[in-house]
Amino acid sequence: RTWVVPAIMFTILYSISAFYGALFVLRFLYRWARNPSERFWRIKKREVPPACLNDPSLGNHAYVQLKHVKLHYVENGDKTKPLMLLLHGFPEFWYSWRHQLKEFSKDYWVVAVDMRG
Repeated sequence: RTWVVPAIMFTILYSISAFYGALFVLRFLYRWARNPSERFWRIKKREVPPACLNDPSLGNHAYVQLKHVKLHYVENGDKTKPLMLLLHGFPEFWYSWRHQLKEFSKDYWVVAVDMRG
């Protein structure tokens, strides 16, 4: 019969999903019952950024002020050489270009813009 295999797959997949969903809900309820004032999503506050973000071999950090926006960027290389502009996608940030910032700074003025969002 053609319906047996899809029915078995459906049952297995939804059973696994229900199991892990129940685990998540139970864990959430347990944590909430122990400390109701605690936030569900904890955000770790950092006084100092991680050392890898301040690596001088990646370049210089700077800001550009546009009309209503202040953008952060990292530049590396000689400003007299051709510009290579690196734009990341969502959900990344300038650090995604760390290898390119090091490699292409020999032949280009490389700028990795930290996009909004």
